[in-house]
Amino acid sequence: MWRIQKTVDLVDITPRGEEDRHIADPQCECVPRISRDVEGRQMIIHNSWDGREGFERAEAALPESYRERRAA
Repeated sequence: MWRIQKTVDLVDITPRGEEDRHIADPQCECVPRISRDVEGRQMIIHNSWDGREGFERAEAALPESYRERRAA
């Protein structure tokens, strides 16, 4: 669900389907988190415009048997 682009000094992580709405810069309007990878490169981790991270975190907190279930 994420697109990861790596260069020599940068890792840019954007939600799939929103690649054209983000810029590879800490000043992106989505207010991305900034971190470093194990090789010391700056990582820009963008937030989605539709809020899908909240649903992904909630699903990850469910017991394994409940994941990927859909309401009837």
